[in-house]
Amino acid sequence: MKRLTALLTALLLFLSGLAIAEASPGALTLAEIESFNAAILEKAVADEPTLRKAGDAWVALGQGYELTLSSEDISADSVVLGAAVTLEAGQDGQLLGPRGVTADSSLEDLLKAYPNDNPYLAGNQDSAVLYISGELPAAVYTGFVVRDGQTLSLVEYNVYHQVDGGVARAGMQYTISEGRVRAIRSFFSQVPLSQTEAQEAIGRLASLQEENSVVMNLGQPGSPLEREDMEIGGLDFFDLTPETAQAILGAPEHEDEAKISGGSLLTLQWPGVEAVFSLEDGGKAARAERITINSGSFDGPRGLRLGQSLAQAISLFAHGDQLPVEGGSLYGQGQTPPYGAMVSGSGYVTLYYVIDSDNGSAGLVLTFMDDKLAVMSLTYL
Repeated sequence: MKRLTALLTALLLFLSGLAIAEASPGALTLAEIESFNAAILEKAVADEPTLRKAGDAWVALGQGYELTLSSEDISADSVVLGAAVTLEAGQDGQLLGPRGVTADSSLEDLLKAYPNDNPYLAGNQDSAVLYISGELPAAVYTGFVVRDGQTLSLVEYNVYHQVDGGVARAGMQYTISEGRVRAIRSFFSQVPLSQTEAQEAIGRLASLQEENSVVMNLGQPGSPLEREDMEIGGLDFFDLTPETAQAILGAPEHEDEAKISGGSLLTLQWPGVEAVFSLEDGGKAARAERITINSGSFDGPRGLRLGQSLAQAISLFAHGDQLPVEGGSLYGQGQTPPYGAMVSGSGYVTLYYVIDSDNGSAGLVLTFMDDKLAVMSLTYL
């Protein structure tokens, strides 16, 4: 997750052309939820909407909105249990969600309005965490999405806070369809969670943060490979030395040094990882030449992991409207960095994403077998 946060900062700087990134938005607050409810209540007081009983509560239905109340009284003193705005709200200026999000805002604009530590929405098939901030017994703020693979259906922001009897949960839910907000709904939990239950709920989100079986790129298409992407498993390709590799991965299982003109090549191997360094005469490391991952759960550039599909990987980087199924250019001019290219063979596909560096062309090489990422390397080319 920290790697993804650094990548998001770099992408924002690239796209905006700003020298200094703007401050990121803060987490949803209780005050914002209450303000949203108060605005909808004010609208209902003026409109005299239709009332109907719903269990122990009452629901007031108006044009483009609804209120869930503790009683049938609709006044400034009503206790609001929840409120909602729908597409029928149109351009009504009173029917806005927090931070100006409307019932027709784009998903992109919604996600920009709140913190997002996970720009590629790495998670599992069903969900991904956007952020977790704070720690019980103080307030805890969370955000997550609900999806079916690459199709996102809900974005939810929560506030866990202490009340008499335990921990209450309040939040905003944004229903998503075809990449746009279709409804905005607030809620307050009526029965507090115990401290243990609240901690377990937050813990499940924390565990989800570590999952990476599904990633999404909300931009169409993604951006070219950048310097900040050149890292695998915490190993920064351009800054890597044998010493830093061993500090992160531990002692290698195998070590080999082969003489070459002007020095030697040092190969270090760990389970699923191989790193090759060029050494000057005298044994001083000149640079890393290649890092290769062929097993394990190491995070690669933009959240890539072994086992992910070809389509997932391609979606993370720039490409044209038509993919070169038989092989060809993904972006750029030929083989002049920066460029991306696809090579297709019998039973395999290899993607090359290349940038220029102080020591020549370098980049990310991804090899897929049976549509699954089998090997990823950072290397000079």
